Amino acid sequence: MTAQVFLVGFALVKIIYQGLLDALSDVQRKRPLPEEVGDVYDADRYNDYLSIVSDERKAYQLYRLVDVAILVIVLISGFFAAVDDFAYGNVYLIAFLSFLLFRGVSAIEKTILLYHVTFRIDEKYGLNRQDKKGFAKDTLYEEVSTSILGLVIVFIVVFLGESLPEWTNGFTVGLVPAFWAAVSIALCISTFAIFASAVSVFVMIKKYSFSPLPEGELRSDIEKLIEGPKKVREIYVYDESSKSTGKNAFVVRILWLRFIGIADNCLESDSRRELLATLSHEVGHLRQKRNAWDFALYGIICLLFVAVVLFIIHPEPILLLVDWTQQSFGLTAMNYFLVFAVFSELVTPIVWGVGVLRNCGSRSHEYDADREAVRNGYGPELETSLKRYVRDDLMCVNPHPVIEILEYDHPGLANRIRAIREAGVGYSQGL
Repeated sequence: MTAQVFLVGFALVKIIYQGLLDALSDVQRKRPLPEEVGDVYDADRYNDYLSIVSDERKAYQLYRLVDVAILVIVLISGFFAAVDDFAYGNVYLIAFLSFLLFRGVSAIEKTILLYHVTFRIDEKYGLNRQDKKGFAKDTLYEEVSTSILGLVIVFIVVFLGESLPEWTNGFTVGLVPAFWAAVSIALCISTFAIFASAVSVFVMIKKYSFSPLPEGELRSDIEKLIEGPKKVREIYVYDESSKSTGKNAFVVRILWLRFIGIADNCLESDSRRELLATLSHEVGHLRQKRNAWDFALYGIICLLFVAVVLFIIHPEPILLLVDWTQQSFGLTAMNYFLVFAVFSELVTPIVWGVGVLRNCGSRSHEYDADREAVRNGYGPELETSLKRYVRDDLMCVNPHPVIEILEYDHPGLANRIRAIREAGVGYSQGL
């Protein structure tokens, strides 16, 4: 089997996996809604929800099929052999040109998809408030930032690939030098993670207009809620109403940067107590401590670190992967982009497992944050606002349990409301 066949085959496996998830969703939607969410939708609004699910599924299915077709064309076109000849062995230039092709194609595909979803589907159901100029600006920010981050990853991979043989004397070192080489890799990854977080906040600030929440009773009440947790520098309102009907609030925590954001749609639709319920939830995130899921994730990261050390001492599997990829494409110079692409697909099951674990931890934190709102006496208001958010945005109220475990970083609404009510009973009994 060649690397080309492997890449296409894995892309098809992903389509099949998504098809299985869609089938589970269809089964779940045929079941009666739980009592906790039975009042979220009336008959007409629920039909709108079913209709938008169908429309979005068709759009994304077409997108995935076109993506695979383009992948096949690129892989058999001889593009990478041409890049190999053109670059005269410059591995950075080879990686850059290879990335440029994939990133450019991906950006075009994604932009067409999002345009259709925004101005055809969301517009149809009254969810879109964004004009085409705003869409173009946001898309430009997203694609440029994503491209920069992707290019940084590519150059880090090339740098490490070129430097590791030197650091390890041709991979002939013992355990201690291999450990420090792995530490260097970990530092590169950690630095990139911080950089990526900073870029995401920068893009968000550019996409939205943020203004401080005006002084008044609401701000005073929110400031009382955040007394105690680590210092929050500001409480902002952002103009979600210029883009959609979405309602949300969040806390940004990156190193020294801490602020709360509230969508202006929330201020327009929610009562004061409902707003405080939502903000109590966000304050709950500030008060949270590490839980068992977090420590399990740290354990997985430690195991991955050990795996990197072992690969440095015994690089034979990686070298075989490199040779196989190079031979499949008929290349003479090292194409780190292709090797990294193949390697990424090979480790997809590991990445997927880590993602499932991370989602479990995230849902646990969401339950904890909801309990903070209940503890502050806003349980009923939190339930009411969550139902309104879901109804207004035509969201799923009761995902299939398997899909919730695999895909959701927030609990499904039915489980979330059940937990809120249980927490309310517990606090009322002094537990």
